[in-house]
Amino acid sequence: TQLTSTIVDAGGSGTRLIVYQYTDTLEEHKVECESIGLGNWKEEDYPELEQQLNECYKKGHQYLPDGSTNTPIWFGATAGMRLLKLRDRARYDKIWTLVKKTLNATDYDNKWSDVFPGEYEARFSWITSNILSKGFVNKKTVGMVETGSSSIQIAFAVNESADTNKHIDAIKIKGHTVNLYEYSYLCYGEAEGLRRVHAELIKAAGFSNEASDPCSNIGYNWTRSSDFLWSVPCVKGDFATTMFGSSIEDPQGNVNKTYTLSGSSEPDKCMELIKKMIPTECTTNTPCGMDDVSQPKVNGKYLALASFYYSTDYMGLPYNGKKEEYWNKTVELCKTPYSEIPSKYEDEPEKFMNKQCFDSIFSYFLLSEGYKFDEDNWDVEYVHKINGKSVEWTLGAAFSFMDEAFKTEIDVVQPQYRAMLIVGIVLLVLAAVFIVVGIVGLTKSRQYESI
Repeated sequence: TQLTSTIVDAGGSGTRLIVYQYTDTLEEHKVECESIGLGNWKEEDYPELEQQLNECYKKGHQYLPDGSTNTPIWFGATAGMRLLKLRDRARYDKIWTLVKKTLNATDYDNKWSDVFPGEYEARFSWITSNILSKGFVNKKTVGMVETGSSSIQIAFAVNESADTNKHIDAIKIKGHTVNLYEYSYLCYGEAEGLRRVHAELIKAAGFSNEASDPCSNIGYNWTRSSDFLWSVPCVKGDFATTMFGSSIEDPQGNVNKTYTLSGSSEPDKCMELIKKMIPTECTTNTPCGMDDVSQPKVNGKYLALASFYYSTDYMGLPYNGKKEEYWNKTVELCKTPYSEIPSKYEDEPEKFMNKQCFDSIFSYFLLSEGYKFDEDNWDVEYVHKINGKSVEWTLGAAFSFMDEAFKTEIDVVQPQYRAMLIVGIVLLVLAAVFIVVGIVGLTKSRQYESI
């Protein structure tokens, strides 16, 4: 019997459709739907967005069993849409009206379409990590950290009771309880982090049209519009004040102004700026992560996903590179003039190459200062795929969303977000985990050492 699940991942920088099929092996097929993120589309371009989504659904059909109809589909949006909801509720509603219109016009069975809370994004990525690393089979789970464009997530099993920390859920698995710490920081993703850094630099330059950028390679100039900088909740408004301690806005107002930021290749100066921007001190909660959020001390092995992987892979850091080597590679990359990067490093489109210096510094900060990994507990592996399967939240979600027929002994003792439909669906995860891990039969891949 072939089981098929279709997940749409609407992230802050793009939307993809993933088809998972389960027979004797696990297969995944991906289709790119759009490449800028739903929340970044202008209203006048919504017809084009609708067309791209429709084409995406049609392309996904090539991976479905012949003649299949009513294949289950789940459409999950993440941090980019959470930010749009804060910024412009009217546009947010229009986007969702369009999304549901396109879904209802297909012959997929639209099971669920909404925005995930960040904690569930963290949970699903943790589930994926432990399916592919055999953590559930070996009864020794790994932790997970990931950096997206708009948010970052962390999840790991702890010995603390769910009663002691509101960010811990007690999940019962085959009679065994796993206390899972899960948290997501909105605005701390790499794209929003860079936007906030540029806003801070322009403010420090007295809101001049020109500023120096220590977080970018010398020889590269960024051009930023006033609308890009001052119209987003990670820079301006109450939410920015909550996350970063201040709201920033050009005193001249959100006029049609353009700013130029020139790379100066100063990684140490960039690191100091980020440290001032994101608080890491523990005041009311000890131990803590960032922004004084209660977080148990990290311990054991962790998989570092998404931008953590891309930045380390780009600068040639080994898949299990340690703290000192991470920083040395970062400095080497950032000190390289921009004109020399294509020959020294991987040549790729400018939209990726121009931010590699910042991404590497920011990722190092998140691990060392934010989550507080040090030389003694830096047991981190930077991964993207294990045995050809992507380590992303979508796989964990697909297992969680399987048919009711596979429901077994699993429940969430203290679920957050009880009002959400997803809570009931999450209760299905364990059956899928124990069915599929025996089938997948994963082995060591180039970027990953089996656990």
